Amino acid sequence: MAGRVWQERDGRRTGLLPVRIRGMDTKGNEFKQVACTLNVSRGGARLVGLERRLKVGSLVWLRYHQEEGRFEVVWTRRENRTHQCQAGLRCLESGDRFWAAELGCGVDPEDCRQLLKQVLGEL
Repeated sequence: MAGRVWQERDGRRTGLLPVRIRGMDTKGNEFKQVACTLNVSRGGARLVGLERRLKVGSLVWLRYHQEEGRFEVVWTRRENRTHQCQAGLRCLESGDRFWAAELGCGVDPEDCRQLLKQVLGEL
């Protein structure tokens, strides 16, 4: 994969990474889906492309490559135009381990799109 330096602000790296998320939505229904990060840091991540609204304070599990970790939902926002949701997540385990490679270098958004196509095909 071609590495591009991400924009960095306050220890956050902005870039798209495909992740699998599972948990419960605001209606208490279990769900699993593929989403993308908008940015990551040692303390958490911002996800976009969520099909379900998440409850603030609830726990979700993210899987990225071979790593899986627990996260707490800190905030959510619904996009009026797309009806998809965004969420701010706080990592409850070692974010250094979870995002190790990405905090060192970035991922090209086109590479992310190709990865999402591959991952969606596996579900």
